[in-house]
Amino acid sequence: MVKRHAVEDAKLNFGTDDDAVFSRPVSISHDRDSIYVVDAEENEIRVFSKTGTFMRALGRKGQGPGEFDSPADLDISGDKIYVTDRFNKRVQILDREGNYLGGFRVPFTPEQICVLSGGLIVLSHLPLGVDGPEPMVHGFTENGRLVWEQAASYYSGERVYDTFRNFVVMVKDLRDDVLVIHKGDERRIFRFDKGGKPGTPVRVTEDYALKRISLPLRGSKRHVSGFCWDASFAGDSLGLLASDSPRENDLGPGHTIFLIAPDGLIKDIIDLPTAVTRIDMDGDDIHAVDTENSLRIFRFSMAAEDPVVLSSLAEALPRGGTPVLLIFFSTSCPSCFDDLLEMIYFVKKNGLAVRVVGISGESKAELEAFMGKHSVGCSVVRDDRGKLRRRFGVDLVPYKIVLQGDTVVYRDNDYLELSERRRKAGQCLIKLAGK
Repeated sequence: MVKRHAVEDAKLNFGTDDDAVFSRPVSISHDRDSIYVVDAEENEIRVFSKTGTFMRALGRKGQGPGEFDSPADLDISGDKIYVTDRFNKRVQILDREGNYLGGFRVPFTPEQICVLSGGLIVLSHLPLGVDGPEPMVHGFTENGRLVWEQAASYYSGERVYDTFRNFVVMVKDLRDDVLVIHKGDERRIFRFDKGGKPGTPVRVTEDYALKRISLPLRGSKRHVSGFCWDASFAGDSLGLLASDSPRENDLGPGHTIFLIAPDGLIKDIIDLPTAVTRIDMDGDDIHAVDTENSLRIFRFSMAAEDPVVLSSLAEALPRGGTPVLLIFFSTSCPSCFDDLLEMIYFVKKNGLAVRVVGISGESKAELEAFMGKHSVGCSVVRDDRGKLRRRFGVDLVPYKIVLQGDTVVYRDNDYLELSERRRKAGQCLIKLAGK
């Protein structure tokens, strides 16, 4: 069942200055420590702490290294910041302090950017719609060599409509693929791997309602539908900021984020207190820019559900990138029972934003009886035929693994005492939760 979630306004340290108010904010991103907002009119990138404290500004107007002419987007990979410099028709690579490291020119006006593993840089651009369809997504090496092009533009000869159809949002997912999402008249989400190979498009289900308006064309009108205004990943879910109709026959940014599962189904709905133009989802935080061009930080929490026996790990994983503690156990193993309950208690006692998931190979009936008898405070995945044990290389139970997204950041050392393993797992969870 789809659930709706409200958010809290979590902005803390903006103060009274104007550093968190922008002229034309076009992109918002984050890394482990900071929030980055690209202001196209001011030709700079403003950097904030995760609590909203202004830290520094990168760049200025110009054509030289580290200077911009209407920057459009950025992505962060390692210690490098990659920026699309629109009217200079180039990509610039900076360090975190804004020092120029390199870059390359492109034969189009670059818009959005995703940096994939191996240094592949994927760019989008908005076609002029003059000479027929053309690729809108391009893969480059870090030294500027074009390696592939994909995503042919829509072309009908009607430039106003074609431009509307060719506005896209581009994001990367946990698989290191690029997703191309059309802002209007298209429910399908297109996927390309870092080699440029297209995957099977995912169609978002019909219960995701589109906003319809009439678009005036040469002597006629055409009905068009707004699909989304912006997008960002939250764990394995794609967050779509739905378009709204602030005025009759007009499309604008909305105040509702739909979390879409990999199969196109709506998983959750997040209601924001105000309309926003840009979103960036970071664990339980949503960084956004509102319609007054101000930075906002919202905090949401997926309500805890009653513990149940699940048939797949995907059902148990949280949205929003929350760390996950997997505990492999058996109902007939006393030390497993101790490990499971001790770690559940540890997470609750310390108030950690961590999802605990038990994994066991017993039957559903056996697991339900065990959970009811001992009031187990987490859901349990039934490991059919030991598939998860093989996937994670687990030989003996109890055994703990910590996931951050798709990455294993901790696993038990079989040679340590159980109490020492618990201590090390607890240290990892506290560090991930920022306690």
